[in-house]
Amino acid sequence: MFPPEHSLRLTADMIAYTVHQIPKWNPINICSYHLQEAGATPTQELAYALCTAIAVLDQVRASGQVDEADFEKVVGRISFFVNAGVRFVEEMCKMRAFVELWDEITRDRYGVRDERMRRFRYGVQVNSLGLTEAQPENNVQRIVLEMLGVTLSKRARARAIQLPAWNEALGLPRPWDQQWSLRLQQVLAYESDLLEYDDLFDGSPVIEATVSKLVAGARAEIDRVQAMGGAIAAVDSGYMKSALVSAHAARRARIESGEERWSGSTSSRRRRPRRSPRTWTRRSSPRIPRPSALPSSRCAPGGPRAMPTRPPRLSRGWPPTRRPTPT
Repeated sequence: MFPPEHSLRLTADMIAYTVHQIPKWNPINICSYHLQEAGATPTQELAYALCTAIAVLDQVRASGQVDEADFEKVVGRISFFVNAGVRFVEEMCKMRAFVELWDEITRDRYGVRDERMRRFRYGVQVNSLGLTEAQPENNVQRIVLEMLGVTLSKRARARAIQLPAWNEALGLPRPWDQQWSLRLQQVLAYESDLLEYDDLFDGSPVIEATVSKLVAGARAEIDRVQAMGGAIAAVDSGYMKSALVSAHAARRARIESGEERWSGSTSSRRRRPRRSPRTWTRRSSPRIPRPSALPSSRCAPGGPRAMPTRPPRLSRGWPPTRRPTPT
C-alpha cells in the first residue's frame, strides 16, 4: 500500500501505541518465510530478517514515542515468523544461529539486560513449497522432518508451529486432513519424551561448526546492509532482490549438476504440465485417497489400528476422552 519508509513509520507508530495501550499484545512478526521461498540461502535469511528487525527497532527509538526505560518492552514483544525446510541439520542450525544473533544484537546494540526480553520468540510454518502432487502420501514424512528441525533443539525451539496438510498440493484440505497435521504436533508434545530433556545437540561438533559458519556469514551480510544505510536503503537500491536472484540461480545450478540435493525451497512445486482449456475440462479431478486407504496409525492405545473409513469429527480436547453413555 505504501513505500517502505512510510510503511515503516506506520509500523513504528503501531508498536509505540501497543506498548502504552496494549502491553500484552505482540505488535509485529518479522517475517522471513517468503525469503526462503524466493531462493535465499540460510545466511541471507538470517541477515535480511534481522536487518528488518533492526530497521523497525531503530525507527521506534528514533520516533521518540517510547521512553528509553520502556524500550526493553518493545524489544521483548518482537517476534519472528520463519520457514522450516526439509534440510534438517541446516534448518536446525539456522534457528540456533537466529537465537545467538538476536541475543547479541539486542544486548550490544540496544542495551537490553533482561534475558527474557532478549529471547528469540518465533513461530514457524513448515515449507509448503516442497510438497509434491505425485505420491502425496510422502508429504507426511517431509512435514514431520521439517517439524522436528524446529523442535528437537531446546535452545531454538519454536513457540508456535503451523503444519500444512499432506495433500495441500492437490487442493484445499478437508477437516480430516487438517486434523492429521494437528495430531502430528500433539503426539510429539504429549506422547513423546522430548520435553523432559535439555538440548540434545549441545556439544555436537557438527552443529557447533555449522552454526558458527552461519553466524559469521550473517554478521558479514548484516554489516554490508547496514553500511548501505539499512534494510530500507538495501531494498530501494535493489540489492536484496539481486542477491536473492543470484543465490536462487546458483543453488538451482548446483542441484542440476548433482552437487546438491533437491529441496522444495529452491524450486516451484511440482505440478502437471499445463494443458489447453478444452483438454483440461475433459480431465477428471485429481484423485485423493480415501482415509481407509492410508497407512495405519500406531499412536492409539492398544497398538495399530486402521484409519476410520469416514473422517472423524474434530475433537476439542487431547487426548480424546470417551463420552459418558446417556442414561
